[in-house]
Amino acid sequence: FSQPIPKIIDMGILDIEFESDGNAVEILDSDSAILETVPIVGLGDNTWQAVPFTFTSNPAAISLLRLWFTTSGALTSFKYCYPDTDDAPTISPTVEAACPVDQQVQVDFDTLADGTVVEPGTFISDDFKPGFGFEVVGVRRVNGALDESANWARIFDSSNPTGGDLDLGS
Repeated sequence: FSQPIPKIIDMGILDIEFESDGNAVEILDSDSAILETVPIVGLGDNTWQAVPFTFTSNPAAISLLRLWFTTSGALTSFKYCYPDTDDAPTISPTVEAACPVDQQVQVDFDTLADGTVVEPGTFISDDFKPGFGFEVVGVRRVNGALDESANWARIFDSSNPTGGDLDLGS
């Protein structure tokens, strides 16, 4: 995130393979220290789940989200709370802080903040930075090793799966 945020409210996750271990979302601060790790349960092909978060930082400290999918999977959306700079300086992973509706930001990856449609197949990186304040970086595994030679983050239309990848259908 361009500016640290206080809270991730929830995420939509698609197609985490049944009985796959190690799927998780890590919430990190600006020093890349892990503030919370939230496991993602494998529900199988064509499944969607909302992953809720309870961690709140005050003042805003969340600078990075890292998603780990050990097999297949996709991030369909997420909602976060835009920072309120008047908060008192404490950090607590157990206190649920309210996020006023006017501070909630919903990202669905279909459109940019200005309303521009993001076409399926588009590789993305800083496309969402101007309006939403974050960048997207995707890595992949090749023969078990992370391939960080390029940014592999890509928009996928789960309503019209292509390339024979029907397990990502919604």
